Amino acid sequence: MKRTTKYVAFDVHQATTVASVREESGRVIARSVLPTDSGALTEFVRGMRGARHVTFEEGTQAQWLYELLAPLVDRVVVCDRRGALRQGNKGDQVDADQLSELLRRGALRAVYHGSADRATLKELTRTYRNLVEDATRVMLRLKALFRARGIPTVGTAVYHSRHRAQWLARLLEAGARFRAEALYAELDVLRKLRPRRKRLWSRRRGEIPHGPCCGPSRSSARSAWRCSSPRCRRRGGFEPNGTCGPTRGWRW
Repeated sequence: MKRTTKYVAFDVHQATTVASVREESGRVIARSVLPTDSGALTEFVRGMRGARHVTFEEGTQAQWLYELLAPLVDRVVVCDRRGALRQGNKGDQVDADQLSELLRRGALRAVYHGSADRATLKELTRTYRNLVEDATRVMLRLKALFRARGIPTVGTAVYHSRHRAQWLARLLEAGARFRAEALYAELDVLRKLRPRRKRLWSRRRGEIPHGPCCGPSRSSARSAWRCSSPRCRRRGGFEPNGTCGPTRGWRW
């Protein structure tokens, strides 16, 4: 390829990735179907001469692909096109060609992807959040199981291990009792995991500077989740204190 600016678009899937390469004039100079593998993708990008601008859509593999390609090319644009009007035929190669053209025209708005040094904090925050959500879901299912049989469940006594045998004895059906035992076992595991993950998260949250209206916990959670915030996708930037813009009316 000539030493000119290349606009590369990837339509990424679990097994394969469809690539489209345009030059500055808008002409498509290469199309390819590659395995979604680090070796194949880096080899494809390194084979181009001149400035290289790469784009792909936000998704499950976006952060991995961003960290893989960012050191190799001049610019990486991770875009979010959900809700965008799409005309004409639909297909992987068509989507890749449209992305490369939009990249060439500068019509794509980048989605924020944080640096690798915050990846650990992000995963710890997600883990703790998932544990809280899973425990809440199990507790709600337990109460629903008893209420469906006319057994009142006021307060939190139904969750305590010391009262567990009494609650199970009130379930006359063998199937309902088995399900309650399974939910209790799941709740015990989640309760054991939650303090350990919270301690790990608390150690890392102090590394994040916090703004005048937020403490370390809320600032670290906001920093870890902000790449998926809808406002971050619209604005494309952040305020000096690490927020995604005005926070009035926004509940974290």
